[in-house]
Amino acid sequence: MLFRVIASGYNFVHPKGWNIYRPQGIGSYIIVYIRNRFYYDDCSEGAESRYSPYPAYMFYKPGQAQHFYLDHEEYADDWMHFEIDEEHRQEAESFIDALSLPWGEPAVVGSNTEAGILFRLIGTELRKHGPSRDEILDCLLKSLLYKLSDICGSSGDAGCAYPSSTLESYRQSFDSLRNRLYQGGVAAGISSVDEIAGEMNLSTSYFQHIYKALYGIPVTRDLITARIEYAAYLLQNHAGSIGDIASSCGYESVEHFNRQFRKIKGCSPSRFISAGDYKME
Repeated sequence: MLFRVIASGYNFVHPKGWNIYRPQGIGSYIIVYIRNRFYYDDCSEGAESRYSPYPAYMFYKPGQAQHFYLDHEEYADDWMHFEIDEEHRQEAESFIDALSLPWGEPAVVGSNTEAGILFRLIGTELRKHGPSRDEILDCLLKSLLYKLSDICGSSGDAGCAYPSSTLESYRQSFDSLRNRLYQGGVAAGISSVDEIAGEMNLSTSYFQHIYKALYGIPVTRDLITARIEYAAYLLQNHAGSIGDIASSCGYESVEHFNRQFRKIKGCSPSRFISAGDYKME
């Protein structure tokens, strides 16, 4: 176990004029998701306040100065304090350093939905007293840190093009669409991106930009991956020929199917079948 969660709060709403000022920091790590625009600085002498116009995460190490606030408006946040398990300090610190989180600087992310779910689960588990509570919290916190590192790492490509509020407004409908693409042979029946963009009442160009901002990959690549994943399932569970399976997955050309299958799975369909445990070349 690497981490111990001390305290956590989800969607805490504070009065106008909320101000956190800790020039000496505190003894634990802190993650704060500030749900509104806010101001911040590093508490140094003569420091000028900087402005984050969008909701953002703030990460602080033990002893790191903290100052974030919002005057004249209601303030809301999610927050968590956690410590390193002394028995595994070196391993835990190496784990944190490898995440490359922007300590003391706002991380404006394209979507907070998945991280928000983990935040909520951690708060719920913290109030329980089951025999495995600490181990569950440790796993959830590591998952949250991995997720935030991934989101922050991709924000330069996806998160900066649109405010998080814009992406969040599309998240539920796009998640539903994406899950449907990976259900059986659904992707095989989609002939063009225009078709699914039309379902969402969006122009094809705007749909493609939002899709990539949410998931970090183009929708065209996701469609191919969904088709090949379904093909792999059929190869494992269906007695049809490779040609029949290629057709079932939306391919008119077996050669084209073979090329895309090899590119994604690392081997040909026939090699995939012959490998009893489905290991790739």
